[in-house]
Amino acid sequence: MAANRTIVEIHILQTMPPSNLNRDDTGSPKKAVYGGVTRARVSSQAWKRPTRLKFRELVDPNQLGIRTKRVVEVLADRILR
Repeated sequence: MAANRTIVEIHILQTMPPSNLNRDDTGSPKKAVYGGVTRARVSSQAWKRPTRLKFRELVDPNQLGIRTKRVVEVLADRILR
């Protein structure tokens, strides 16, 4: 019997108070023009990691996907079982 699975992808645009949430590779605060004004920008990585960590707390581990660069090895292992 196939398991029922729900896939949720979240895209967020959110105004943040003045802060330095993360920096680029040169150590400068990330920024973007929004509403005609240069503002601090939060990278997608800065949102995704805490989201993944919260999912680990709230969702049954058997219902979570596997995040890996070694997807071929993981699939091969499952197929050969």
